[in-house]
Amino acid sequence: MCHVCNNHVETTTHALLTCDFASSCWSSFEASFSMATLSSFGNWFEYMQQTFDVEQVCRATMVCWAVWKARNETVWEKKTSSVEEVITSASVTLNHWRKAQDKTTLLSLSLENNGARSEFWIKPGTNQIKINVDATLFQQESSYGFGLVARDSSGRLIEAKTCYQGGVFPDEVVEAMGIKEALSWIKSKNWHNVEIETDSMLSVQSIRSNQIMSSIFGLLIQDCQILLSSLHNVHVRFIRRSANRVAHVVARHSRFLSGCSIFEHNVWTDLQSLLYSEC
Repeated sequence: MCHVCNNHVETTTHALLTCDFASSCWSSFEASFSMATLSSFGNWFEYMQQTFDVEQVCRATMVCWAVWKARNETVWEKKTSSVEEVITSASVTLNHWRKAQDKTTLLSLSLENNGARSEFWIKPGTNQIKINVDATLFQQESSYGFGLVARDSSGRLIEAKTCYQGGVFPDEVVEAMGIKEALSWIKSKNWHNVEIETDSMLSVQSIRSNQIMSSIFGLLIQDCQILLSSLHNVHVRFIRRSANRVAHVVARHSRFLSGCSIFEHNVWTDLQSLLYSEC
C-alpha cells in the first residue's frame, strides 16, 4: 500500500502522479496535463517530452524527484512534507544542479588564485584584510552558527566574531548567511581591500552568477550581491576546507560564545595556537 495516503496500492504512477499528495504537488506546476488518457508513468513522461518545452520537462523531472524524496522521508523518518516544501525542493535542487554543471565557473574558481589550490591558509597581501567565514549546523539543538575571522597581512588577528541562532536550514543557506554577515561587518567597519574566503563553492558560484533563484538561498545571495556592489575592492573567494580551519573552529564554538567579539587579548589557547601555526 502507498505509505503516504494508505488508500491505494503503491505503483510508480500512483506514487509520483496520482496519489492525493502527488496530485496536490502537480496542481501547482505551471504546465497543465491530464492523467485520464495516460496508462503508465512511462507514457506520461513521453507525453511530457513531446508536448512541453525543455524547461518544463526539467522542472517536471525534479518535481518527480522531490515527490519521491518526500515519500522516502515519510517511510524512513516519519516526516510529513508540505506541497510548498516539495515544490521549493524541486526548484532549488534544479538550480543547484545547473550551477554544478557550470564547468567554466568551476575552472575559474580553481585557478583564480593560489588559495583555491592550497591546502593551507595564505596571508593576504600588503594593506589587505582577509576574512575567513564558516558555518555549522547543530542538528541536535535545531540551531546553527557561523564564525568570522579577520586577519591582516602579517597573519595577526584583527578580530573574530561568532553568531548562534535557533532554527533549521539547509547547509547552503547557513553558509550564505555567514557570507552576508561578513559583508555587513565589512561595511560597518568601513574596511577596504578585503578578501572573504569560504569553503562553500556553491555560494561563491551563485554570487558570481546572474541566475535568479526563488528560494531563501537565492534571496540571501541577492543580498550578498547588493552588499558587494556597495563595497570598495572586496572579493569573495572559494578555498579548500583545510585552509579554512580557524573559521571552522570559531563557528563550532559559536554556541558557547554567541555574539562575541574575540581579540588577541581574549582568544582561547587552542585557537591562539592554531592562529600562530598558520602564520
